[in-house]
Amino acid sequence: MAGKTKLILWDIDGTLIRSGGAGARALDRAFVDLYGVQNACETIDWGGMTDPLIVNELIRFHFRREATPEDREQTLQGYLSYLPEEIERASEYRVMPGVREAVEEMHEHPEYHQGLGTGNLEPGGRIKLGRSDLGRYFEWGGFASDSDRRAELIRIGIERGRRAAGEHVPAERVVIIGDTLRDIEAARACGARVIAVATGAKTLAELEAGKPDLLVEDIAAGETRFWDWLKSL
Repeated sequence: MAGKTKLILWDIDGTLIRSGGAGARALDRAFVDLYGVQNACETIDWGGMTDPLIVNELIRFHFRREATPEDREQTLQGYLSYLPEEIERASEYRVMPGVREAVEEMHEHPEYHQGLGTGNLEPGGRIKLGRSDLGRYFEWGGFASDSDRRAELIRIGIERGRRAAGEHVPAERVVIIGDTLRDIEAARACGARVIAVATGAKTLAELEAGKPDLLVEDIAAGETRFWDWLKSL
């Protein structure tokens, strides 16, 4: 698999893993503690949103006002405090089909440099990946801790990846892998390539509307096309 250096930025939720609702339950508990609101997250379609923007939307929906910096800080701290317990007890936690094999394969070949490009705060993302032991493959990335805007955190992740690779990998060899239209939009904003996987809440048809460079049902089902496309970069 010798070839030119490539940066691969993986989304977490719906792409690498599904946490079985653990994130929503942790955030619900934080909202009960702080605001007395039960089941706060039932109202939000948060696919591809960053953690701070999810809090903004929840505050706006439930209280008809804008979230303050204190709202975001306290809510996210509460969320992070509950997340390890919720991840540990999530009966439907799972790694997406073909992901572990793909991540391990890339890890073995020096032309692939893998990181994360996720709307999770970095501590939250690390907690979510800890149960699967996938986190050890990702030393760098772009997170909601860096920016609440997905395109900006992806840009930051790309720059960190370039530093880790020790070279300026051109945008045409930077690949974002995600499961939402927001992942596709962020990749385009950064000039990167994008692989869309239909392992989250969006269907193949919905993702196709975003015109990703490659669209697969999941990594396992699209394994041959996935690797052929990556090798062609």
